[in-house]
Amino acid sequence: MDNNKTVDDAVVVVDDAVVVVEPKTAKPRRRGVTVAVVPMPRSIKSIADLIAVGRNVTPANWVAVVGRFTGPDGRGGVSHASRNVGRFTGMRIVDFQNVWMADNNGLDDCQLAAIMRIEHPAASGGLYTRDAATAVGIVRGIRAEYNRNGHGSKTETWRTVRAERFGAASFAWPTTAVKTA
Repeated sequence: MDNNKTVDDAVVVVDDAVVVVEPKTAKPRRRGVTVAVVPMPRSIKSIADLIAVGRNVTPANWVAVVGRFTGPDGRGGVSHASRNVGRFTGMRIVDFQNVWMADNNGLDDCQLAAIMRIEHPAASGGLYTRDAATAVGIVRGIRAEYNRNGHGSKTETWRTVRAERFGAASFAWPTTAVKTA
């Protein structure tokens, strides 16, 4: 994507690759924001893969991406005994959330909710069991608590590093048609 295109270009995931669909008329860019096109990894083996998956999550594909990496049962092969331990980092839930609040690598709330669910697919909290819009609201609550009192942080990082929100303030979630008799 060259510098005279807008950031409003549509991003579509097709066969594990991100395709940028440019609008018919190009508008001058308001800010010098660079949007990297990162291919969707086939599997997650590292934090870099987890970030790459997060960068490809949108409200339109949230359920599909999370479902792909958590498996058909939604638990990602995680046993009940290790449901609160991260699959890729080995971190407990609160520690993982606090690390991502301190440095979210430019991911927005929708993307953070997805990677938190992918990391802890068998957890039982609302972030891990409710719909995507509710999960995003819970991520915002986690950020507020992190900035207010550290969200149970074991370190003092939260006193000097504020959790910042990146991306959209609100998301347009796809709606499902309800048939009426």
